[in-house]
Amino acid sequence: RLVKEGSVVSIPKLTKELAGLAITGIVNATCTGKEITQELTIKDGDKELVQNTDYTVTYQNNVNAGTATITIQGIGSYTGTITETFTILPGKATRGDMFNLANNVKVTWKEVPGAKYYKVYREGITDSGETRQDPVIVTDRLVGWDKQPGLTNGHAYRYKIVASLTGKGI
Repeated sequence: RLVKEGSVVSIPKLTKELAGLAITGIVNATCTGKEITQELTIKDGDKELVQNTDYTVTYQNNVNAGTATITIQGIGSYTGTITETFTILPGKATRGDMFNLANNVKVTWKEVPGAKYYKVYREGITDSGETRQDPVIVTDRLVGWDKQPGLTNGHAYRYKIVASLTGKGI
């Protein structure tokens, strides 16, 4: 069809959905107490999309241990929204200090960012009911008391403190 000179012709804008494009770079992370972001790569075939040109990224719950959410919103030639998640694990536990008391051992440690519980494992005592897979203390505090019968004053025990999101399992 012929267009009269001086007429305005609108050309439809071609857009593409983000859904179905290849997204890489989403990995679990260890809690640092600061915002955790991801090094995303989004490809449309061989073309690598550019953040803030083809899409924007926002994060929710990306500081503390737990599940963080990434929202990727298409802009420019790309439309749609993709929501992804990743896990933020508690940081590793630090060395504990031990105090041998009359009938138990007091174990203290420093806070681990993102930890909700601490599981304390003991080595150095033999007891038929004890296994290395089971913690001797599970607590949400920075101190615990090992009250296992058979602990003796003057004997050396080694403790491993593991930060956890739950009171059961790791």
